[in-house]
Amino acid sequence: MAKLGGRPRKILEALYALSPDGPRLMTYEDIVVKAWELYPDDFGLRGYSDRFPDASDIHVSLYKELKSGGLVATGPTRQKKFKLTNAGWDLAATLFSDADTQGPASTGRMSRSGSQELQHLERATATQLFLAGQTDDILDTDFFAFYRTSVRAPARDFESRLAQTRRALDEAVTTDTPGAKELVAVDEFLRDRFADIIARKTSRGPDDD
Repeated sequence: MAKLGGRPRKILEALYALSPDGPRLMTYEDIVVKAWELYPDDFGLRGYSDRFPDASDIHVSLYKELKSGGLVATGPTRQKKFKLTNAGWDLAATLFSDADTQGPASTGRMSRSGSQELQHLERATATQLFLAGQTDDILDTDFFAFYRTSVRAPARDFESRLAQTRRALDEAVTTDTPGAKELVAVDEFLRDRFADIIARKTSRGPDDD
């Protein structure tokens, strides 16, 4: 999982500042203003950065790095609202909490969101068939169920679920969680076996954001 930096990291900090007690929906305007309050030079209107925020391009990072990376979810269709995913909130709390919050690598334990993700992966039909050596019986429906997405999911939502799964598996490997390597093998198999679906689902049209 690529390290988050630059503008996406600062926007993540703004999202966390708006929801320090857990994920909640917030408007795009809330995020624009909070990012500007935290980093006026980065998110201020050119020539007036000390007076006005610039709302023109924050959405790029919200969708590209943060939503596709499994850290941010969008609200109801046609409403410009966003919230941190459980994985996004856990990461933000590790990075930005005033408390001395330690990440999984420091504590040797998985985050709550990572543990929940792993429990689902362990119970998934694709996992059971893979571990039993019955890979020919794994269907595309098992693929979608493993990643908790669907054939009808928009591209960004689909990418987000794959990213959240990979993030949880990386965390499991880092913390030496039992069964992590087996689940990584399942993930790698599914991504290879259904690469055509992944390619098709991640080809975005003009309305996918």
